[in-house]
Amino acid sequence: MNTDSAHNYIPLPDDFSFPYQPYSIQNDLMKEIFECCEKGKVGILESPTGTGKSLSTLCSVLTWLRLKKLQIDDNGKELEKKIKMLEEAAKNNSNWIEIMKERHNLMKESETAFEKQEKMRRVNEIIKKSKENRWSKSQLKEKENIRKRKVTENIERNDEGIDSDDDEFAPKSEEINFLSEKDFFTEKEEPIRTIQIIYASRTHSQLVQLLDELAKTKFEPNVALLRSRAMLCVNDDVSSLGNVSLINEKCNELMNNKNSTSKKYKNSSEDLTNIKKSNCKCPYSSQKAIEDLADQILNREGLDPEVLLSFGRKNYACPYFATRKAAGLCDLVLTPYNILLNQRAREVWNLSLKDSIIVIDEAHNLLETISYIYSTEIDQKILLSFVSLLRDYFDHYEKRFNLKTKQQFRVFKKIVGNMYNMLNNKEISNNTMTTTKFLYDSEALDLNLFKIMSSFDDSQLWRKLHGFYLTNASKRVHIKNNEKNPNKGIQESVSPVYIIKTFLESFLESHDDSLIAFENIDVNIKKVKFFLLNPAEKLKQIVKESKALLLIGGTMKPIDQLLDAFKRVCSISNETIATFSCNHVVDKNQLIVMVSGSSPSGVPLNFTFEERNNVEMLKGLVESIIEIASVVPNGIVAFFPSYTCLEIFKNLLNNNKELQEKLGNTKEIFYESKENVTFIWNKYTSKALSQKGAILFGVVGGKLSEGINFADKLGRSVIMIGLPFPNKNSIEISAKMNYLEKSVSPSAGISFYNSLCMHAVNQGIGRAIRHRNDYSTIILLDRRYQNESIQKQLPNWIVDKIIKCETFKDITDNCTSFFKNKI
Repeated sequence: MNTDSAHNYIPLPDDFSFPYQPYSIQNDLMKEIFECCEKGKVGILESPTGTGKSLSTLCSVLTWLRLKKLQIDDNGKELEKKIKMLEEAAKNNSNWIEIMKERHNLMKESETAFEKQEKMRRVNEIIKKSKENRWSKSQLKEKENIRKRKVTENIERNDEGIDSDDDEFAPKSEEINFLSEKDFFTEKEEPIRTIQIIYASRTHSQLVQLLDELAKTKFEPNVALLRSRAMLCVNDDVSSLGNVSLINEKCNELMNNKNSTSKKYKNSSEDLTNIKKSNCKCPYSSQKAIEDLADQILNREGLDPEVLLSFGRKNYACPYFATRKAAGLCDLVLTPYNILLNQRAREVWNLSLKDSIIVIDEAHNLLETISYIYSTEIDQKILLSFVSLLRDYFDHYEKRFNLKTKQQFRVFKKIVGNMYNMLNNKEISNNTMTTTKFLYDSEALDLNLFKIMSSFDDSQLWRKLHGFYLTNASKRVHIKNNEKNPNKGIQESVSPVYIIKTFLESFLESHDDSLIAFENIDVNIKKVKFFLLNPAEKLKQIVKESKALLLIGGTMKPIDQLLDAFKRVCSISNETIATFSCNHVVDKNQLIVMVSGSSPSGVPLNFTFEERNNVEMLKGLVESIIEIASVVPNGIVAFFPSYTCLEIFKNLLNNNKELQEKLGNTKEIFYESKENVTFIWNKYTSKALSQKGAILFGVVGGKLSEGINFADKLGRSVIMIGLPFPNKNSIEISAKMNYLEKSVSPSAGISFYNSLCMHAVNQGIGRAIRHRNDYSTIILLDRRYQNESIQKQLPNWIVDKIIKCETFKDITDNCTSFFKNKI
């Protein structure tokens, strides 16, 4: 965390340019965010969904940025005045030594201030030039025609003399050096950057929604929306390859300007896929065209993602490289988690965190998100398929390998073969080992695996292996089709190349806090997984370099794991961490929360793992839901702890027509599935708005429990069935719990385990109440919800609305009374 000197402190403003009359809780949130930005703090901020937290966050951070730029502009002049005053004061003053010491300190600050001023001047100069390069419609058409003509001429000229018999997938005998990502940045001096707000969210759609929120304000920052190369590629020959890693490699190859031919092969769906090498650079790689497109990003003409892609196609300019070029000069950088939270991804984008304000939205699962980003796994089938591929490729092209490459390939085959043998070893089933031991036992360390992988990168061998596999896989599919067994053939044609490459690359990130787990998938198949025991380690650089870090969510509790991450791992003091939680914008008469530990007939509701098949309890659950459904209008969503529990419940209803008919007469019934989510959602939406209404049974942690908007009639009640505790016997969870108990405290493991459950509960609950005028009920069905220790981990805006119910009749009576004057 970087903080400014005391006299540089920006006082809290009276106005944040909020587009509407803000509620008091919105004002409180904006003030807290501003203070965190100015004082260089880590903020853990909770503001319920529907309270305008995104708009409040944007207005606060952009107000701070505006005032910070004004301060930088004024600081140099103010310091100059103070220095001159001290020089005058020192004349004929007996205390002149102390005065000159103060002058000396101010001189240092002055140098820093003028350095910042100069950087800002240079940034403003570039922005001014970009505005002068704003494209009109006529210029856009003219540029399109000129560039199209140039590209066509270039392709025709380069089409002459191409050897069409060249084997696309063969290794080259000569040593080849390809451009790496860093080669696109040729400046020796540090790139010019502005002070930035880096805003991260889970998905690209959420970031696009943030642009809609930004449009409601008076702020007009320069914005860069970071997306993958695959999403920004406008070269159809490259983007049609589908695989992200393949697109990245093909793009780099075209940028390196190597001669070759086009090759077509059939993929597993019998479609022709073109791997096209060009003997000219990618037609969208013109430096002038990319600079022009970067200018449109800087002057906000390319703010809309679809407009940016359209500009790129029409003007033969790559949106990916244009975004990378413009990103460092943009006030606001919007990025998905996997770019911000992954160090290698940040390096690819040249995304600097220094002195930036970093906002992470929906940050309740931050540590688990980091774990997910860095974890990889492979199973025996994938590994065996890759071993076979290496053997076939080597046999086919052995004569075309030079001695060095042949030796490297043999060594690589040995390492991968050793890993496969380790997976076959029955003694290490359902066990763990350190990454160092795994690499040592597979001989990866002794045989220099990472140097070989780097060599494969340089020679594009991963892409060649992938293409060789798909070409031969299409033949196998064709054979299987003739044998009237097509499904097996298609399944076998899933390329293992980039799955293996990703798994091996994870060891480049490994350290003492990572682990390898061997786990049985079924009787015949085992998998090996790389994962982090201490994901908080990945936050250290972010915390160290940023000006302030803001973690914002609708339901941040419980926060014990985050506090431990910042205090113990990132060495942040208590004073540098700010926590904030505000109430909801809705009044008390718009939400009630109730808990029941038994059904209407008195059957205990205790949905533990051991009791999940208890028929009497499940019948009691159906009875409870029927009672609730009879007094709640329109739509109800009920969340189960897992898909297994949902299936058990569904089977009970299917086998008990009386109960199914009784519930079906009350509400139309829908079930979440892992597929066809959109179809089910549309059907539910239609029925929920009808007079009869509908009930949707979902799963905590499924697609419906996060990100879906159950506003108004779609969610007049949210029912949480049981507590979604993860499997404590899972190798990964067990290993993390053991690590925390040894590294932190004896109770840290169980605290981590409980937090996984309660974060999931709180996200599900957050589906209710989506805006100021919404109203809903939340009903928690499990006797464990009656425990004070559980209730304390619910969001504050939920806890103060819990109504104590002695019997189930109290729940139905409260619901009847609640909805009486609202229908």
